[in-house]
Amino acid sequence: IPVGYLGALLCHHKNFLRYAKTHYPSDLLIICYAKLSPHAGKLMLYFKESLEGIIFKVRVQPRSSKNMIAGLFGDALKIKLTAPPVEGAANSMCIKYLSKCLSVSPHLLEIVSGRAGRTKYVLFRFGDKTSGNEAEILKSKIRSLAA
Repeated sequence: IPVGYLGALLCHHKNFLRYAKTHYPSDLLIICYAKLSPHAGKLMLYFKESLEGIIFKVRVQPRSSKNMIAGLFGDALKIKLTAPPVEGAANSMCIKYLSKCLSVSPHLLEIVSGRAGRTKYVLFRFGDKTSGNEAEILKSKIRSLAA
């Protein structure tokens, strides 16, 4: 059975792991799990370096009971916000909350993509002082939020 076909079969089965363990060899299942699961292997945040700073991925859940970082959602930082997704309220709350968590000024953060959706790409601008390893410092600050 081709891996793609098995993956489609497993995705539509309610208890796919239990079913697959009894019907397919384990080495084939490991290959399928790695292809199907966003959580397979080590979870990594999405980062892209630009001339202005670091772009990272955020998944926002509006109308939550409280503002909080809820870990990772695939390769994105999951943030729960109390603001509703109306007229940019959740976007501005996202920037304010991230700036508070990262202990930086809000003007260093900007949503560059995804203003109307839950998945957003946020630019974390380099500060005034530029150094060779500033990109790694910014990445470690962002990674610390997910821990």
